[in-house]
Amino acid sequence: MFEEEMKYFKENQSGLVRKFLGRVLVIKGNTVVGNYETPLEAYTEAKKIYEPGSFMIQPCTPGEDAYTVTIATHGDYKSNLSGSEVILERPENARNIKRGYW
Repeated sequence: MFEEEMKYFKENQSGLVRKFLGRVLVIKGNTVVGNYETPLEAYTEAKKIYEPGSFMIQPCTPGEDAYTVTIATHGDYKSNLSGSEVILERPENARNIKRGYW
């Protein structure tokens, strides 16, 4: 889900940042269809036009931090969110890895 949109954002990130730095983008396919001040505003306005789930909301900031975040929960799991894929990993000495989408 959103592979096309994420690819578009990554490939065009520097130009998008020059144009929309600090804004929240609504991306559908290979097109920025809106830019807003907050994620809530972006979602609220986009769902008036597009089916929820058919567009991606993306903060427009430089670097990998724009689309990747690491989350630790109680020291048991580490999560790497990249685009829409969520990867949960236990510490290195643990056995199981869980993958999911958000």
